[in-house]
Amino acid sequence: MISSWYYTIGLVIIVLHGTDELCGQILGVPEWSLSQDSGIVSIISGVKESTVTAYIGGLQGFGTRYWNNPNRDSVFTWVQNSFLEMGITDVFVDNFEYSGTRQENIIATIEGVVNPGVEMIVGGHLDSYSSDLLRAPGADDNASGTAAVLMMARALRQANYQPSLTLRFIGFAAEEAGLKGSLDYAQKAQHQHRDIKIMFNYDMIGYRDQSSSDRDCNVVWYPGSEAYSNLYTTVVREYTPLTPILTTQFRSSSDSWSFYQHGYNTLFVIERDFNPYYHQPSDSLSKLDIPYACEIIKSGLATLLTLDQVPTTPTGLIAQGVSNSIILLWQKNRDMDLRGYNIYRRSISETDFLRLNSQLYTDTVCIDSLFVAETYIYRVSAVDLLGLESPLSDSVQASPVVGVEVTASYPMGFKLEQNYPNPFNPVTVIRYRMPVSGRISLKVYDLLGHEVVTLVNETQEAGYKSVQWDANGLPSGVYFYRLTAKNFSVGRSMVLIK
Repeated sequence: MISSWYYTIGLVIIVLHGTDELCGQILGVPEWSLSQDSGIVSIISGVKESTVTAYIGGLQGFGTRYWNNPNRDSVFTWVQNSFLEMGITDVFVDNFEYSGTRQENIIATIEGVVNPGVEMIVGGHLDSYSSDLLRAPGADDNASGTAAVLMMARALRQANYQPSLTLRFIGFAAEEAGLKGSLDYAQKAQHQHRDIKIMFNYDMIGYRDQSSSDRDCNVVWYPGSEAYSNLYTTVVREYTPLTPILTTQFRSSSDSWSFYQHGYNTLFVIERDFNPYYHQPSDSLSKLDIPYACEIIKSGLATLLTLDQVPTTPTGLIAQGVSNSIILLWQKNRDMDLRGYNIYRRSISETDFLRLNSQLYTDTVCIDSLFVAETYIYRVSAVDLLGLESPLSDSVQASPVVGVEVTASYPMGFKLEQNYPNPFNPVTVIRYRMPVSGRISLKVYDLLGHEVVTLVNETQEAGYKSVQWDANGLPSGVYFYRLTAKNFSVGRSMVLIK
């Protein structure tokens, strides 16, 4: 945590706006229904109190981890070696300069085997701060969060877990100087157009007021990431004895803020009882509740594993208005346990999306038949065999062509009819009219403009013509057909649904 004044403001917020803290779900976004997964239970059982204690004690042993202290290279090396010793071979030291000093973010990567281009990040800051900069043990702030990052990675390696998505475990430098390490990393990730599904941040997770019987933890949620926060609270209850409290406190106080500011989904987990030894030389291991910290670590690891099973967000969604309808098309998910899709729609004058389908949609082409001349916005999600739903896709919008036949005036009397039937499976007929004899070409293209088939390429006599196309063997989707003659060309779209 970078500064105590954030905490003071947080207290004022709670006094004035008590509703900023919720024990349940964030309203207006999907709730999650989960039951314990035996595989997840087995993996999180690898979170050991003795190991967490050793990690916190090792970091506390430096005496100070202040970002400008000459021993910072020793701290970085200790964290790097901790990742290497657990068997992670991909450990990267990401350097950046701050205030004339060389700083290092330490990044350990376990590459995904299904969708390696999609990442999830678990992070916590390495440095500490105290009123006495030479005595800044920072056991809670933030050796406890760093221990969470290390312990999750270690438990996964010990279980020989092969993730679907790429997992990155990061110790951030110079957080106490103003989130410098996470800011540098998030800026680079945005510039590289990296696909980061979620960033989990752990900062101060080890202190609990022993005079209180509750075992609460704060889950700091960010706008746009509400579904992830709701999932986290569900997982906490399912896999641990903790009670999660959703809150807006501390949003800008730690490294998750850097990712939020750069457009990434994120959440931040912190102890419920704020540590009275915060930023003091007395912030030591002896003041911490290690079993409590381990339950928070288990909840984070269980959420990470749950999300690694959740299908990825559908991509490539497009919408095209046609007569009395809108055609939707998106790319098929590569998730091995995909069950189907949900399709959500709202008009441009409405605020809430409604799900169109009562049963899961199994194709990647959908025709929404509408009879109101208005613009509509669509999003799509994927659902897996466990019933877990992905985050919603990017939105697209389109308007139907209502109540009129789509025709055009063609020069020289040429006319290209709409294919019939449309949509079709797998055979359709295309009709056209030629006012004069001449060479004619009729070709079919996919959405990327690649030629699929040439139906006609010859000289024909004037008159009404028709040609049948059998699309057997081709995937569902939107296709375009184009009629070309001398000084004339026109095209239409058609939809193959299998």
